[in-house]
Order: sequence, then structure tokens, then C-alpha cells
Amino acid sequence: MGPKLLRATKASSVVTILGFGEAKDDSWFSPAVRTAFDQSDELWLETVPPFLAKPMTAEVHEKMDDLRHSKDKTFFEWLSPEVRSQAMKRVAELGIDQKDILRLRPWSAYYTIMGAYFRQHPQAETKYVDEFLAKRAVSEKKKIGFENRSSEEFTERMAQMSPEAQNQYISWLLTFLDEQDKGLTDQDPYGWATGRAPIMTPSLNRMIHMPELYEVMQTSRNKWWANKIVELLNQGGRFFIGIGALHLMGPAGIPNQLKALGVSFEEI
Repeated sequence: MGPKLLRATKASSVVTILGFGEAKDDSWFSPAVRTAFDQSDELWLETVPPFLAKPMTAEVHEKMDDLRHSKDKTFFEWLSPEVRSQAMKRVAELGIDQKDILRLRPWSAYYTIMGAYFRQHPQAETKYVDEFLAKRAVSEKKKIGFENRSSEEFTERMAQMSPEAQNQYISWLLTFLDEQDKGLTDQDPYGWATGRAPIMTPSLNRMIHMPELYEVMQTSRNKWWANKIVELLNQGGRFFIGIGALHLMGPAGIPNQLKALGVSFEEI
């Protein structure tokens, strides 16, 4: 048994959606997933995988560097007192050099903290599903579309987060890391690969109670995906979408966004 798929159809148009999470190997690529993928004309993913990324010019590098850094206040000064205290403690525990984080905006510091944590707490090897799909699409000469078409576009989007959303982003991460330490992470993180994807996860439920962050990371993005799916259905053809499973969950998840647009779908 493989992952669950969502499928929307309109006349001869078909859009199949795979919501994925962590993977230890490629066993998630079940016969049903393989068939849906191989029959598609075009693949859509959230971000461009490293092997497809185009070289950046010095001008783009400088622009992205400016968007990641803050000139007027330090990373800790961006945070509320409670989150600041938690962040200072975690940064010290992880041995992060102050020069590597002090001038980062919170949204960018998120990745510095997360990277340092997983270097200190190595996990079982994880296979990246989106990269697997992209490489297979390239080998089959399929077109590939992306929500974020470049690292520059992703950076620009993240840099637009409000100060409160950025503060919540760090708070959300620190709570996740605390749960990692206590062994209280989302149960069965590989369950999606065998059709046991949960209806809701603790981490997403926490984000729902952080309205500014939820709007940026879920609501607005899922609306974009729902409208893209409508566009693809009207365009004609067969499409395969690979997207993080959290985008299919919760009140602002893609399924609910599609229903709001009058699009019906089936679970396979």
C-alpha cells in the first residue's frame, strides 16, 4: 500500500496531488504513484531543487544577502521577550557563533538554528521526495513548474513576512526542537508513505494558533496552489503535484481551498 493521492478532473484534464513528508528510501513510489506520475505531462513542486538551480549573479547574491540581514537591530532584538529568552538559550546550547546569527532577520536565522540542531542531533538519512520527482521528470523529459521559481524569489517572499510572523516562526521552531529533545515529535513521520497520513499534526495545530505565521505559510500559499490547480484543469493535460503534506491539512489546506472554488476531487 502506498501514499494517498488526491485527484481532480475536468473533461480530459487530470491533476494528481501527492502530499509527502520525510522518507527513508524510495518505497513510497508505489505502483499507483508511479502510474500517476508517468502518465502526467508536467510536474509541479514548491521549490527548485539544488541540481536544477541556475547560477546566481553577484548582483543577485548581494540582493539576497541584504534581504537576509538586518542593519538596524540584532536577531534577538526582533523577538518578543519570551521568545528572545528561549532563542538565546537554544543558540548557546547549539554553539552557534554570534557572528553567524546576530545580524540575521528571524526568518533567515530559522534555517541557521535548524541546521545547527540537526548537525548536533543527526537523524536517520532522509530521502528528499521532491528531488526524486524532479530527477525522474528530467529523465522523462517532462516540463517542471515551481511555486518559487528561484532562490531569489523564495528569499523575497520570506523577507516580506511581518515582524510578528517572523517572531512566531522562531517560536514555532523552538517549540518543535524542544519536542524533538523530549521525543514528542509528530507520531509516525513516515506514515504518509503507506497511506497513514494524519488529519492534523501537533506542529500544524500550533501554527493555526499563530495567525500571522499561518496566513503566510499556509493560507496564502494554499490559495495560490488551489488557483494554480484550477488553471491547470482549464489548460488541459495531465499534471502531477508533489507538495509537503501539511499543505493538505487544516482549515486552510488545499482541499478546503479547492472546495471553496467549486472543484471536486477524489482520494485514491
